[in-house]
Amino acid sequence: MAYANTQTHAMAHVDGPLTADGTALINTVQQFFGAIAMTILATIVSMTQVGLTSADAGVAPATARGVFIGSIVVAIIVAAAFGFELAAMRHS
Repeated sequence: MAYANTQTHAMAHVDGPLTADGTALINTVQQFFGAIAMTILATIVSMTQVGLTSADAGVAPATARGVFIGSIVVAIIVAAAFGFELAAMRHS
């Protein structure tokens, strides 16, 4: 949603010879936090499936509940990060 604007704003403060390094850093950070978000989501889903096997009738509702809860948690983290980004952009 705000990735392109964030990268443009960040790169505006980088000297010309360091542009490639700045872009690489931004892409690395994006991949890292994407992996963290997926880890959080997978952990929450697996926590809701504790004690169930794929043959159990309750595995599908437990998975759906885990995905819902995990999505809410990740959305809250993203909203907080977005708020910090907005605050930082106002002060720069």
